[in-house]
Amino acid sequence: MKLPFYLWTRAAVAVLSFKQLGLRVSVGTAGRRRARWGFTAQKPMRRAFAQDSQAVRSWLERRYPAIRALACHQTATIFWADEMGLRSDQAAGRSFSPRGVTPVILGTGQRFGCNVLSAITHRALPGTDTAGGSTGADTAEQCRYTVAPGFDTLPARMATDAKSVDDILLEAEDKMLKTEHFFQNELAGVRTGKASPALVENLPVEVYDSHMRIRELAGITAPEPRTLAIQPWDAATIHPIEKAIQKANIGLNPSIQGKVIRIFFPELSQERRAEYVKMVKTMAENARVAIRHVRRDSMEDLKKQKTAGHIPEDDEKTGEKELQKLHDQYIAKVDEHLGHKEKEIMTV
Repeated sequence: MKLPFYLWTRAAVAVLSFKQLGLRVSVGTAGRRRARWGFTAQKPMRRAFAQDSQAVRSWLERRYPAIRALACHQTATIFWADEMGLRSDQAAGRSFSPRGVTPVILGTGQRFGCNVLSAITHRALPGTDTAGGSTGADTAEQCRYTVAPGFDTLPARMATDAKSVDDILLEAEDKMLKTEHFFQNELAGVRTGKASPALVENLPVEVYDSHMRIRELAGITAPEPRTLAIQPWDAATIHPIEKAIQKANIGLNPSIQGKVIRIFFPELSQERRAEYVKMVKTMAENARVAIRHVRRDSMEDLKKQKTAGHIPEDDEKTGEKELQKLHDQYIAKVDEHLGHKEKEIMTV
């Protein structure tokens, strides 16, 4: 409704009444009307609105089923883990003391820290573990996964140098999948003969003393095949959005018409279409190279595990065959995405 607030306070209802009906009412009157309409005071829930649908689908359809299958094979329990850090000099919160006398916490001057890894299963069985050192990514890297063979309740399993073939294959597929997603996002930013919201929706905009994407600030539609319409939810962001599109240097010229930004897409010449095709082929080759590098690194990892005696030779050979299958599968996906994009670009 293009109102400059998110919660329906009494003041907000009063503003809405004046904005929609031209009626000025007091805050008290607005509260009574709100009660008659059946509204009660409630604490809002937080919900992510910039969810990565591809990553969610990948987790639900590939990653989690693979982890669950591994847990079943090893008669293991899956734990959902989180981490927090404690420091000896941490002093959170407030205390009471006489006015003008600041409380003092005595300390030895020596700092030490502790990371706490907590986990829970689907059946609400808890588990914890601790590790000394600084807080942050170090401890998260130590905990490779929380599939724990032979435990009903567990401390989170800490990583060692040993990896199973399944570990290596899961890591390789995860990296290949991310490469595919990155390639798809690159393709979405390449112009075709039609207007597409994907060309501008992820462009960063400097607003509210931070950077936000256009799709987080406005609705983006394609009312005509060669026209994009961007309608900001806050009128104050219309000029920053226009500036962001111009600054992106993607060959688009936005035009402000009232409260809407319109972008018109001229017909692409055959020479320009050929340039775009060449560009997406380069992107595809970069994606193929990245996938080959993942295969190479995983092959080397298999050899290291076999040399160290962590996996037998037969498992190494099986892992190499599975890696090749993954490689061929994702190379084929890259080729498929490239073919679709070439067709879009060359279609007049």
